Amino acid sequence: MVRTDVLNFGGLLAPQLSQVPGEALPYALGRTATTHYREWAQEVSAYQTGLFECARREDEIAEHVEAMFPPTDEPRQLVASLIPGAKETYYQAFSDYTSMEQVEVQEDADNRGANAWQGLREAYPEKASQLDELSEIKLGSAQYLKTNLP
Repeated sequence: MVRTDVLNFGGLLAPQLSQVPGEALPYALGRTATTHYREWAQEVSAYQTGLFECARREDEIAEHVEAMFPPTDEPRQLVASLIPGAKETYYQAFSDYTSMEQVEVQEDADNRGANAWQGLREAYPEKASQLDELSEIKLGSAQYLKTNLP
C-alpha cells in the first residue's frame, strides 16, 4: 500500500497555479487528470473500463467548469502555457511509482480535488450547487478507485 498522503499536489503545482489570476483558477483546476487516467487505462488493463470512466468524469468536469467560468482569451492562453509545466511536475511526482501505485495515489488526489471545488464556494456562493456537483463527480472517481482496486 502506497502512502498517498506524501504527495501534496496543491503544493507541487503551486508554482504554476500561483500565476493564474483568481478568476481563472477554476478554469485551471478543471484541466487535470484526464490524460493520466487514459494512460492508466491502457497500462492497467484489468481496470480499463473503470479508468476510462474516470477520464470521462474529468472531461465532464472540464466542460462544466468552462460553462460556469468561461475564460477570456488571456486566461485561456495563460493556462495553456502553464499546463506543460504542471503536467511535467505532476508526472514527475508519480515517476517513482508503478502504474497501479499511481492509481492508488490518484484516489487521494481525487478526494483533494473534490475538496478544492468546495473551497471555491466562498468566492462563488452563487455557484455553490454547481461546485457541489463538481465535487460529486470527482468523488465518483475516488470511490471507484477505493472500491475496485486491490
